[in-house]
Amino acid sequence: MRKLFAILLSLILFGYGVLTFVFHQRYPFLTQVNGVDVSFKTPEEVHDYLKNHINNQPLTLIEKENAQETIDPKVLQIKFGDSKKLQKELEETNAFLWPKYLLPNYRLSFETDFRYDEKAMDQLVKGLKAVSGSQVVKMVNAKPVYEKGQFVIKKEVVGNQIDQKILKKAIINAILRNHKELNLEEENCYILPEYTSEHQSVIAARDKLNHSLKTKLTYQVGSSQTVLEPETIAKWLEVDKNMKVHIKEELLRDYVDGLSETYNTYGMTRPFTTSGGSVIYVYGGDYGWIVDTEEEVKTLKDNVTKGEKLEREPVFAQRAAGYGNRDYGDTYVEISIGAQHMWMYQNGALVVSTPIVTGKISQGYYTPSGTYALAYKAYDVVLRGEGYASPVTFWMPFNGDIGIHDASWREKFGGDIYINDGSHGCVNTPYPAAATIFNHIEAGDPVIVY
Repeated sequence: MRKLFAILLSLILFGYGVLTFVFHQRYPFLTQVNGVDVSFKTPEEVHDYLKNHINNQPLTLIEKENAQETIDPKVLQIKFGDSKKLQKELEETNAFLWPKYLLPNYRLSFETDFRYDEKAMDQLVKGLKAVSGSQVVKMVNAKPVYEKGQFVIKKEVVGNQIDQKILKKAIINAILRNHKELNLEEENCYILPEYTSEHQSVIAARDKLNHSLKTKLTYQVGSSQTVLEPETIAKWLEVDKNMKVHIKEELLRDYVDGLSETYNTYGMTRPFTTSGGSVIYVYGGDYGWIVDTEEEVKTLKDNVTKGEKLEREPVFAQRAAGYGNRDYGDTYVEISIGAQHMWMYQNGALVVSTPIVTGKISQGYYTPSGTYALAYKAYDVVLRGEGYASPVTFWMPFNGDIGIHDASWREKFGGDIYINDGSHGCVNTPYPAAATIFNHIEAGDPVIVY
Protein backbone atom coordinates (compact mmCIF):
# COMPACT_ATOMS: atom_id res chain seq x y z
CA MET A 1 0.00 0.00 0.00
CA ARG A 2 2.87 2.32 0.80
CA LYS A 3 4.51 1.63 -2.53
CA LEU A 4 1.17 2.06 -4.33
CA PHE A 5 0.51 5.36 -2.56
CA ALA A 6 4.05 6.55 -3.36
CA ILE A 7 3.60 5.66 -7.02
CA LEU A 8 0.20 7.41 -7.16
CA LEU A 9 1.55 10.54 -5.46
CA SER A 10 4.51 10.55 -7.85
CA LEU A 11 2.14 10.35 -10.82
CA ILE A 12 0.02 13.17 -9.43
CA LEU A 13 3.03 15.38 -8.83
CA PHE A 14 4.40 14.53 -12.24
CA GLY A 15 1.08 15.34 -13.87
CA TYR A 16 0.78 18.58 -11.88
CA GLY A 17 4.30 19.52 -12.91
CA VAL A 18 3.69 18.75 -16.57
CA LEU A 19 0.44 20.79 -16.65
CA THR A 20 2.08 23.63 -14.76
CA PHE A 21 4.76 23.71 -17.42
CA VAL A 22 2.10 23.55 -20.17
CA PHE A 23 0.02 26.35 -18.66
CA HIS A 24 3.02 28.64 -18.59
CA GLN A 25 2.69 28.72 -22.37
CA ARG A 26 -0.94 27.81 -23.00
CA TYR A 27 -4.33 28.79 -21.63
CA PRO A 28 -5.74 26.63 -18.82
CA PHE A 29 -8.83 24.48 -18.83
CA LEU A 30 -12.14 25.99 -20.06
CA THR A 31 -10.64 29.34 -21.15
CA GLN A 32 -12.85 31.34 -23.51
CA VAL A 33 -12.00 34.24 -25.81
CA ASN A 34 -15.03 36.04 -27.26
CA GLY A 35 -17.03 33.04 -26.08
CA VAL A 36 -14.88 30.55 -28.04
CA ASP A 37 -13.13 27.72 -26.15
CA VAL A 38 -9.34 28.17 -26.50
CA SER A 39 -8.18 25.75 -23.80
CA PHE A 40 -4.56 24.49 -24.27
CA LYS A 41 -3.92 27.01 -27.08
CA THR A 42 -1.07 29.50 -27.13
CA PRO A 43 -1.83 33.23 -27.63
CA GLU A 44 -0.39 32.97 -31.16
CA GLU A 45 -2.62 30.00 -31.98
CA VAL A 46 -5.67 31.86 -30.67
CA HIS A 47 -4.78 34.92 -32.72
CA ASP A 48 -4.36 32.86 -35.88
CA TYR A 49 -7.61 31.03 -35.19
CA LEU A 50 -9.53 34.29 -34.80
CA LYS A 51 -7.87 35.82 -37.83
CA ASN A 52 -8.33 32.91 -40.20
CA HIS A 53 -11.40 31.08 -38.98
CA ILE A 54 -13.90 33.68 -37.71
CA ASN A 55 -14.16 35.47 -41.06
CA ASN A 56 -14.78 32.19 -42.87
CA GLN A 57 -17.83 30.98 -40.92
CA PRO A 58 -21.12 31.98 -42.66
CA LEU A 59 -23.87 33.10 -40.27
CA THR A 60 -27.48 32.10 -40.83
CA LEU A 61 -30.17 34.42 -39.44
CA ILE A 62 -33.24 32.58 -38.14
CA GLU A 63 -36.19 34.93 -38.53
CA LYS A 64 -39.90 34.84 -37.79
CA GLU A 65 -42.13 32.55 -39.84
CA ASN A 66 -39.13 30.20 -40.33
CA ALA A 67 -37.50 32.62 -42.75
CA GLN A 68 -33.71 32.47 -43.07
CA GLU A 69 -30.95 34.65 -44.52
CA THR A 70 -27.24 33.90 -44.61
CA ILE A 71 -24.55 36.56 -44.36
CA ASP A 72 -20.86 36.38 -45.18
CA PRO A 73 -18.66 37.83 -42.39
CA LYS A 74 -15.98 38.74 -44.93
CA VAL A 75 -17.95 41.81 -46.02
CA LEU A 76 -17.50 43.28 -42.54
CA GLN A 77 -13.70 43.07 -42.81
CA ILE A 78 -13.24 42.11 -39.16
CA LYS A 79 -9.69 42.70 -38.01
CA PHE A 80 -8.21 41.63 -34.69
CA GLY A 81 -5.46 43.30 -32.71
CA ASP A 82 -2.06 41.69 -32.35
CA SER A 83 -1.45 38.90 -29.83
CA LYS A 84 -0.06 41.21 -27.13
CA LYS A 85 -3.32 41.38 -25.20
CA LEU A 86 -3.73 37.62 -25.49
CA GLN A 87 -0.17 37.17 -24.19
CA LYS A 88 -0.81 39.57 -21.31
CA GLU A 89 -3.94 37.68 -20.24
CA LEU A 90 -1.89 34.46 -20.13
CA GLU A 91 0.94 36.08 -18.19
CA GLU A 92 -1.50 37.32 -15.56
CA THR A 93 -2.66 33.78 -14.83
CA ASN A 94 -0.81 31.76 -12.18
CA ALA A 95 0.19 28.50 -13.85
CA PHE A 96 0.89 26.87 -10.46
CA LEU A 97 -2.77 27.40 -9.52
CA TRP A 98 -4.18 25.88 -12.69
CA PRO A 99 -6.60 23.54 -10.80
CA LYS A 100 -8.67 26.53 -9.67
CA TYR A 101 -9.61 27.31 -13.29
CA LEU A 102 -11.75 24.19 -13.22
CA LEU A 103 -14.04 25.94 -10.74
CA PRO A 104 -16.92 28.03 -12.23
CA ASN A 105 -16.02 31.22 -10.33
CA TYR A 106 -12.41 31.17 -11.53
CA ARG A 107 -12.76 30.26 -15.18
CA LEU A 108 -10.83 32.56 -17.51
CA SER A 109 -12.95 34.45 -20.03
CA PHE A 110 -12.18 37.71 -21.87
CA GLU A 111 -12.75 39.66 -25.08
CA THR A 112 -10.04 40.45 -27.58
CA ASP A 113 -9.53 43.71 -29.47
CA PHE A 114 -11.19 43.92 -32.87
CA ARG A 115 -12.64 46.37 -35.36
CA TYR A 116 -14.89 46.13 -38.39
CA ASP A 117 -16.25 48.28 -41.23
CA GLU A 118 -19.31 49.99 -39.75
CA LYS A 119 -20.51 51.30 -43.13
CA ALA A 120 -20.40 47.77 -44.49
CA MET A 121 -22.45 46.64 -41.47
CA ASP A 122 -25.03 49.37 -42.17
CA GLN A 123 -25.36 48.31 -45.80
CA LEU A 124 -25.50 44.64 -44.83
CA VAL A 125 -28.32 45.16 -42.33
CA LYS A 126 -30.32 47.53 -44.54
CA GLY A 127 -30.11 45.03 -47.39
CA LEU A 128 -31.66 42.20 -45.36
CA LYS A 129 -35.21 41.18 -46.29
CA ALA A 130 -36.00 41.11 -42.56
CA VAL A 131 -35.22 44.83 -42.43
CA SER A 132 -36.34 46.30 -45.75
CA GLY A 133 -38.37 43.58 -47.40
CA SER A 134 -41.98 43.96 -48.48
CA GLN A 135 -43.06 41.47 -45.82
CA VAL A 136 -41.94 43.74 -42.96
CA VAL A 137 -44.88 44.75 -40.76
CA LYS A 138 -44.20 47.67 -38.44
CA MET A 139 -44.94 47.43 -34.76
CA VAL A 140 -47.88 49.57 -33.58
CA ASN A 141 -48.71 50.19 -29.92
CA ALA A 142 -52.25 49.78 -28.70
CA LYS A 143 -53.98 53.14 -28.24
CA PRO A 144 -57.41 54.67 -27.67
CA VAL A 145 -59.25 55.82 -30.82
CA TYR A 146 -62.58 57.59 -31.29
CA GLU A 147 -65.32 55.40 -32.78
CA LYS A 148 -69.10 55.84 -32.78
CA GLY A 149 -69.29 58.41 -30.01
CA GLN A 150 -66.70 56.98 -27.62
CA PHE A 151 -63.04 56.13 -27.25
CA VAL A 152 -62.15 52.44 -27.59
CA ILE A 153 -58.79 50.68 -27.49
CA LYS A 154 -57.31 49.75 -30.85
CA LYS A 155 -55.30 46.55 -30.41
CA GLU A 156 -51.54 46.58 -30.86
CA VAL A 157 -49.75 45.19 -33.93
CA VAL A 158 -46.76 43.02 -32.99
CA GLY A 159 -45.37 42.87 -36.52
CA ASN A 160 -41.84 41.81 -37.41
CA GLN A 161 -39.99 45.11 -37.41
CA ILE A 162 -36.27 44.84 -36.58
CA ASP A 163 -34.37 47.02 -34.12
CA GLN A 164 -31.33 47.58 -36.34
CA LYS A 165 -29.08 48.69 -33.49
CA ILE A 166 -29.71 45.48 -31.54
CA LEU A 167 -29.37 43.36 -34.69
CA LYS A 168 -25.94 44.82 -35.54
CA LYS A 169 -24.67 44.05 -32.07
CA ALA A 170 -26.11 40.52 -32.18
CA ILE A 171 -24.51 39.82 -35.58
CA ILE A 172 -21.02 40.88 -34.53
CA ASN A 173 -21.28 38.95 -31.25
CA ALA A 174 -22.41 35.80 -33.07
CA ILE A 175 -19.57 36.07 -35.60
CA LEU A 176 -16.94 36.61 -32.89
CA ARG A 177 -18.23 33.55 -31.06
CA ASN A 178 -18.04 31.51 -34.25
CA HIS A 179 -21.77 30.73 -34.18
CA LYS A 180 -23.34 29.25 -37.24
CA GLU A 181 -26.85 30.52 -36.51
CA LEU A 182 -28.42 33.62 -34.95
CA ASN A 183 -32.04 33.42 -33.79
CA LEU A 184 -33.41 36.97 -34.01
CA GLU A 185 -36.29 36.34 -31.62
CA GLU A 186 -34.05 34.81 -28.97
CA GLU A 187 -31.70 37.79 -29.24
CA ASN A 188 -34.65 40.24 -28.87
CA CYS A 189 -33.97 41.83 -32.25
CA TYR A 190 -37.67 42.47 -32.94
CA ILE A 191 -39.35 45.68 -31.80
CA LEU A 192 -42.19 44.68 -29.51
CA PRO A 193 -45.13 46.89 -28.51
CA GLU A 194 -44.54 48.77 -25.30
CA TYR A 195 -48.27 49.20 -24.81
CA THR A 196 -50.76 46.39 -25.31
CA SER A 197 -54.53 46.54 -25.09
CA GLU A 198 -54.31 45.15 -21.53
CA HIS A 199 -51.74 47.71 -20.37
CA GLN A 200 -53.06 49.78 -17.48
CA SER A 201 -51.76 53.02 -18.99
CA VAL A 202 -53.77 52.42 -22.17
CA ILE A 203 -56.92 51.61 -20.21
CA ALA A 204 -56.43 54.68 -17.98
CA ALA A 205 -55.95 56.91 -21.04
CA ARG A 206 -59.15 55.56 -22.63
CA ASP A 207 -61.13 56.18 -19.45
CA LYS A 208 -59.76 59.72 -19.12
CA LEU A 209 -60.67 60.49 -22.72
CA ASN A 210 -64.21 59.21 -22.24
CA HIS A 211 -64.51 61.26 -19.05
CA SER A 212 -63.67 64.43 -21.00
CA LEU A 213 -66.13 63.35 -23.67
CA LYS A 214 -68.93 63.58 -21.05
CA THR A 215 -68.56 67.37 -21.05
CA LYS A 216 -71.89 69.08 -21.75
CA LEU A 217 -71.33 72.81 -22.24
CA THR A 218 -73.87 75.32 -23.54
CA TYR A 219 -72.88 78.93 -24.13
CA GLN A 220 -75.84 81.19 -23.39
CA VAL A 221 -75.41 84.81 -24.50
CA GLY A 222 -78.74 86.64 -24.46
CA SER A 223 -81.11 84.61 -26.59
CA SER A 224 -78.25 83.02 -28.54
CA GLN A 225 -76.98 79.54 -27.73
CA THR A 226 -73.88 77.62 -28.81
CA VAL A 227 -73.67 73.94 -27.82
CA LEU A 228 -70.27 72.24 -27.61
CA GLU A 229 -70.68 68.90 -29.41
CA PRO A 230 -68.90 65.66 -28.35
CA GLU A 231 -67.50 65.22 -31.87
CA THR A 232 -65.76 68.58 -31.51
CA ILE A 233 -64.30 67.63 -28.13
CA ALA A 234 -63.05 64.31 -29.55
CA LYS A 235 -60.99 66.19 -32.15
CA TRP A 236 -59.31 68.19 -29.39
CA LEU A 237 -58.14 65.13 -27.45
CA GLU A 238 -54.95 63.23 -28.15
CA VAL A 239 -52.72 60.64 -26.48
CA ASP A 240 -48.94 60.95 -26.68
CA LYS A 241 -46.44 58.10 -27.00
CA ASN A 242 -46.33 57.78 -23.19
CA MET A 243 -50.13 57.37 -23.00
CA LYS A 244 -50.63 60.81 -21.48
CA VAL A 245 -53.84 62.58 -22.49
CA HIS A 246 -53.51 66.12 -23.89
CA ILE A 247 -55.86 68.73 -25.29
CA LYS A 248 -54.78 70.25 -28.60
CA GLU A 249 -54.79 73.88 -27.57
CA GLU A 250 -54.46 75.14 -31.15
CA LEU A 251 -57.81 73.50 -32.03
CA LEU A 252 -59.40 74.69 -28.80
CA ARG A 253 -58.18 78.21 -29.58
CA ASP A 254 -59.69 77.97 -33.07
CA TYR A 255 -63.01 77.12 -31.44
CA VAL A 256 -62.77 80.10 -29.07
CA ASP A 257 -61.92 82.32 -32.06
CA GLY A 258 -65.19 81.11 -33.57
CA LEU A 259 -67.01 82.15 -30.38
CA SER A 260 -65.38 85.57 -30.71
CA GLU A 261 -66.66 85.91 -34.27
CA THR A 262 -70.14 85.02 -33.04
CA TYR A 263 -70.33 87.16 -29.91
CA ASN A 264 -67.83 90.01 -30.30
CA THR A 265 -69.48 93.34 -31.17
CA TYR A 266 -66.42 95.50 -30.49
CA GLY A 267 -65.88 97.98 -33.31
CA MET A 268 -68.74 96.64 -35.42
CA THR A 269 -71.02 98.75 -37.63
CA ARG A 270 -74.34 99.11 -35.81
CA PRO A 271 -77.75 100.13 -37.11
CA PHE A 272 -78.98 103.02 -34.97
CA THR A 273 -82.28 104.87 -34.84
CA THR A 274 -81.55 108.54 -34.19
CA SER A 275 -83.61 110.83 -32.02
CA GLY A 276 -84.92 112.30 -35.27
CA GLY A 277 -86.30 108.88 -36.25
CA SER A 278 -83.97 108.01 -39.11
CA VAL A 279 -81.99 104.73 -39.23
CA ILE A 280 -78.27 105.17 -39.79
CA TYR A 281 -75.20 102.92 -39.48
CA VAL A 282 -72.52 103.88 -36.99
CA TYR A 283 -69.04 102.48 -37.64
CA GLY A 284 -66.07 102.11 -35.30
CA GLY A 285 -65.41 102.94 -31.67
CA ASP A 286 -64.36 100.78 -28.74
CA TYR A 287 -67.75 99.78 -27.37
CA GLY A 288 -69.04 96.22 -27.39
CA TRP A 289 -68.54 92.67 -26.28
CA ILE A 290 -65.02 91.18 -26.41
CA VAL A 291 -64.38 87.51 -25.66
CA ASP A 292 -61.25 87.13 -23.50
CA THR A 293 -59.54 84.53 -25.68
CA GLU A 294 -56.78 83.55 -23.24
CA GLU A 295 -59.05 83.19 -20.22
CA GLU A 296 -61.74 81.39 -22.20
CA VAL A 297 -59.18 78.90 -23.53
CA LYS A 298 -58.03 78.18 -19.95
CA THR A 299 -61.61 77.89 -18.65
CA LEU A 300 -62.77 75.70 -21.51
CA LYS A 301 -59.73 73.43 -21.15
CA ASP A 302 -60.53 73.03 -17.46
CA ASN A 303 -64.21 72.28 -18.24
CA VAL A 304 -63.25 69.55 -20.71
CA THR A 305 -60.57 68.06 -18.47
CA LYS A 306 -63.09 67.71 -15.66
CA GLY A 307 -65.93 66.54 -17.92
CA GLU A 308 -68.24 69.22 -16.53
CA LYS A 309 -71.91 69.75 -17.33
CA LEU A 310 -72.85 73.44 -17.27
CA GLU A 311 -74.38 76.42 -19.00
CA ARG A 312 -72.43 79.67 -19.02
CA GLU A 313 -71.31 82.71 -20.97
CA PRO A 314 -67.89 82.86 -22.58
CA VAL A 315 -65.34 84.72 -20.46
CA PHE A 316 -65.60 88.35 -21.63
CA ALA A 317 -62.80 90.90 -21.39
CA GLN A 318 -65.34 93.64 -22.07
CA ARG A 319 -69.09 93.63 -21.73
CA ALA A 320 -71.91 95.67 -23.22
CA ALA A 321 -75.36 96.66 -21.98
CA GLY A 322 -77.29 94.44 -24.37
CA TYR A 323 -76.86 91.82 -27.11
CA GLY A 324 -76.81 91.75 -30.88
CA ASN A 325 -76.93 94.89 -32.99
CA ARG A 326 -78.51 96.91 -30.19
CA ASP A 327 -75.87 96.02 -27.61
CA TYR A 328 -75.77 99.65 -26.37
CA GLY A 329 -79.04 99.09 -24.52
CA ASP A 330 -81.43 101.84 -23.37
CA THR A 331 -79.03 104.09 -21.44
CA TYR A 332 -76.67 106.01 -23.73
CA VAL A 333 -75.52 109.42 -24.96
CA GLU A 334 -76.26 110.33 -28.60
CA ILE A 335 -74.14 112.98 -30.32
CA SER A 336 -74.99 114.31 -33.79
CA ILE A 337 -72.09 116.24 -35.29
CA GLY A 338 -74.17 117.39 -38.24
CA ALA A 339 -77.01 118.66 -36.03
CA GLN A 340 -74.59 119.88 -33.33
CA HIS A 341 -76.92 118.37 -30.77
CA MET A 342 -76.65 115.83 -27.96
CA TRP A 343 -79.22 113.69 -26.19
CA MET A 344 -79.01 111.39 -23.21
CA TYR A 345 -81.42 108.55 -22.54
CA GLN A 346 -81.65 106.58 -19.31
CA ASN A 347 -83.63 103.35 -19.39
CA GLY A 348 -85.20 104.61 -22.61
CA ALA A 349 -86.35 107.95 -21.13
CA LEU A 350 -84.94 111.27 -22.44
CA VAL A 351 -82.85 112.97 -19.75
CA VAL A 352 -81.00 115.67 -21.71
CA SER A 353 -81.43 117.38 -25.09
CA THR A 354 -78.93 120.15 -25.69
CA PRO A 355 -77.04 122.00 -28.41
CA ILE A 356 -73.26 121.46 -28.41
CA VAL A 357 -70.05 122.51 -30.12
CA THR A 358 -67.72 119.78 -31.47
CA GLY A 359 -64.28 119.85 -33.14
CA LYS A 360 -63.18 122.77 -35.32
CA ILE A 361 -63.13 121.14 -38.71
CA SER A 362 -61.62 124.16 -40.52
CA GLN A 363 -58.32 123.39 -38.78
CA GLY A 364 -58.61 119.62 -38.82
CA TYR A 365 -59.91 119.08 -35.29
CA TYR A 366 -62.57 116.41 -35.68
CA THR A 367 -64.74 114.75 -33.10
CA PRO A 368 -64.43 111.08 -34.10
CA SER A 369 -67.59 109.14 -34.89
CA GLY A 370 -68.27 105.67 -33.53
CA THR A 371 -69.71 103.91 -30.52
CA TYR A 372 -67.59 104.32 -27.39
CA ALA A 373 -67.67 103.31 -23.75
CA LEU A 374 -67.32 106.17 -21.24
CA ALA A 375 -63.86 105.75 -19.70
CA TYR A 376 -64.64 107.48 -16.41
CA LYS A 377 -65.98 110.78 -15.07
CA ALA A 378 -64.16 113.40 -13.00
CA TYR A 379 -65.00 116.68 -11.24
CA ASP A 380 -63.01 119.96 -11.48
CA VAL A 381 -60.35 119.12 -14.07
CA VAL A 382 -57.97 121.34 -16.04
CA LEU A 383 -57.80 120.19 -19.67
CA ARG A 384 -54.39 120.87 -21.13
CA GLY A 385 -53.11 120.81 -24.65
CA GLU A 386 -50.77 122.65 -26.97
CA GLY A 387 -51.39 126.34 -26.32
CA TYR A 388 -54.30 125.99 -23.90
CA ALA A 389 -55.33 125.07 -20.36
CA SER A 390 -59.09 125.00 -19.80
CA PRO A 391 -60.61 124.37 -16.35
CA VAL A 392 -63.91 122.45 -16.49
CA THR A 393 -66.28 121.30 -13.78
CA PHE A 394 -67.53 118.12 -15.43
CA TRP A 395 -65.16 115.89 -17.41
CA MET A 396 -66.42 112.71 -19.14
CA PRO A 397 -63.82 111.23 -21.58
CA PHE A 398 -64.90 108.53 -24.06
CA ASN A 399 -62.05 108.40 -26.63
CA GLY A 400 -58.62 109.07 -25.14
CA ASP A 401 -58.41 112.79 -24.40
CA ILE A 402 -61.68 113.50 -26.17
CA GLY A 403 -64.77 113.76 -23.99
CA ILE A 404 -67.88 115.65 -22.94
CA HIS A 405 -67.42 118.68 -20.68
CA ASP A 406 -68.95 122.02 -19.76
CA ALA A 407 -67.57 125.12 -21.54
CA SER A 408 -68.20 128.20 -19.38
CA TRP A 409 -66.27 130.36 -21.83
CA ARG A 410 -68.94 129.90 -24.50
CA GLU A 411 -72.11 131.96 -24.68
CA LYS A 412 -73.63 130.11 -27.63
CA PHE A 413 -73.87 126.47 -28.70
CA GLY A 414 -75.16 124.68 -31.80
CA GLY A 415 -75.49 125.88 -35.35
CA ASP A 416 -72.32 126.09 -37.42
CA ILE A 417 -70.08 127.48 -34.69
CA TYR A 418 -67.99 124.26 -34.75
CA ILE A 419 -66.77 124.85 -38.33
CA ASN A 420 -64.49 127.81 -37.55
CA ASP A 421 -64.73 128.14 -33.76
CA GLY A 422 -65.08 124.57 -32.58
CA SER A 423 -63.15 122.63 -29.97
CA HIS A 424 -59.97 120.55 -30.26
CA GLY A 425 -62.25 117.52 -30.63
CA CYS A 426 -64.16 117.50 -27.33
CA VAL A 427 -67.91 118.00 -27.02
CA ASN A 428 -68.47 121.45 -25.48
CA THR A 429 -71.72 121.39 -23.52
CA PRO A 430 -73.78 124.01 -21.66
CA TYR A 431 -73.11 123.79 -17.92
CA PRO A 432 -76.65 122.67 -16.83
CA ALA A 433 -76.75 119.90 -19.47
CA ALA A 434 -73.22 118.75 -18.62
CA ALA A 435 -74.17 118.60 -14.93
CA THR A 436 -77.28 116.50 -15.66
CA ILE A 437 -75.36 114.06 -17.85
CA PHE A 438 -72.59 113.86 -15.24
CA ASN A 439 -75.11 112.92 -12.57
CA HIS A 440 -76.77 110.20 -14.68
CA ILE A 441 -73.91 108.60 -16.62
CA GLU A 442 -71.53 105.89 -15.37
CA ALA A 443 -68.24 104.51 -16.62
CA GLY A 444 -68.88 101.99 -19.39
CA ASP A 445 -72.08 103.60 -20.61
CA PRO A 446 -72.17 103.95 -24.42
CA VAL A 447 -71.56 107.24 -26.23
CA ILE A 448 -72.77 107.11 -29.84
CA VAL A 449 -71.26 109.72 -32.16
CA TYR A 450 -72.24 110.19 -35.83
